[in-house]
Amino acid sequence: MLETSSPKDSRLDLRVTQEQKELLEQAAALKGVSLSAYTLSYLLPIGLLNINKSSLNN
Repeated sequence: MLETSSPKDSRLDLRVTQEQKELLEQAAALKGVSLSAYTLSYLLPIGLLNINKSSLNN
């Protein structure tokens, strides 16, 4: 997985509905992590998987 302990120098904004935000915040709270940490923990592996699959198909 990508290293997440290096200094954060970029920002990603995600527009969602209030309902979606509340759902994600609740899920993050259940895991005991921030919304950012929760989101990254799911998006980074999926992104890497998609890149790897794409590389295999080319």
